[in-house]
Amino acid sequence: MNTQKILLPFDGSTHSINATKYALNLASVFGSHITIMNCYEVTGNIFSSEIPESLVVEIQANVKKALKKCY
Repeated sequence: MNTQKILLPFDGSTHSINATKYALNLASVFGSHITIMNCYEVTGNIFSSEIPESLVVEIQANVKKALKKCY
């Protein structure tokens, strides 16, 4: 198996943290590049193309905090 790229959906849940650990192991074995896709629930106007900056900052902080649990 030759895995060059890994797409990792991440929402901070226990399952995504476990998947992150697995993806990190795979990446270290195969020298793969990991792309993390952060998942979150959209509320309000789902047709708006703008994401409030405060939400982006909150998501980034939550991802960093959750990813620390993976090490």
